Amino acid sequence: MRNIGPMELLVICFAIGLGWLMAIPFCRISKRLGYPAPWGLITILPFGTLVWACYVAFTQWPSELSRR
Repeated sequence: MRNIGPMELLVICFAIGLGWLMAIPFCRISKRLGYPAPWGLITILPFGTLVWACYVAFTQWPSELSRR
């Protein structure tokens, strides 16, 4: 088994940090749309942003239901 070098460790830390940094706005958007805020955490997964966007685009928003 190969050891992880400092450059690989830096890239891994950067990717994890960027994933969490990206999840924060999606959690806030989910909350404003009426979905539970943790639903935005799916964006951390590979292709999670695509799944989140498709779900939000093609379902009826809970915030729209409460306005009626």
